[in-house]
Amino acid sequence: MTVRDNQKGRVYAAERASKLERHKSQAMSIAECQAYVDRVLSSAYVMRKYPTRSGDPRRIHVEHGRGGGYATLGWNGSIIRLGVWGRQPVVVLHEVAHHIAGLSHAHDWKFAAVFLDLVRHFMGAEAGDTLKAEYKAQRVRYRQPVKRPITPERRAALVEQLARARAAKAALTPPPPPDHGSSSEPTPTSAASGLPS
Repeated sequence: MTVRDNQKGRVYAAERASKLERHKSQAMSIAECQAYVDRVLSSAYVMRKYPTRSGDPRRIHVEHGRGGGYATLGWNGSIIRLGVWGRQPVVVLHEVAHHIAGLSHAHDWKFAAVFLDLVRHFMGAEAGDTLKAEYKAQRVRYRQPVKRPITPERRAALVEQLARARAAKAALTPPPPPDHGSSSEPTPTSAASGLPS
């Protein structure tokens, strides 16, 4: 099954623009990243706000990787692979948010909401406000979409609006040129050659 990831670029752009990343020289070790993940997942806040299904312990194993970071879902829990650059709190929280939201959510509104919540709680309100401002600047959806039912009056107004738009489009469209090739009159020919004159 392919997961649509419509706002991945916008989430990454917001994360970069927030400047919450540390310099590469301040990267944590893999052991420090694992301890950070364990602390986040075992915190009373996460356990209360994001409970797991019964019998589904929340486990994430941190491993060496290349580049930034990425999460995969394994049979016995999730795996986060982190390159040197990715061994910093904001990237670790990004990957933990994938685990909590579920990898099927990719970078959708649910992932973005969990990531923002984790940044605010574990990195501080100022970091959360900065990321939220960048979400807005990059048009990242981080709230559940609201589906409003269409009332009969609203439906009638939309049908009328569509009819007006179609009429306006038809008025702007030039009529097709006359088709001279479908005339029933015979084409005059030259008696000598039998070709049309």
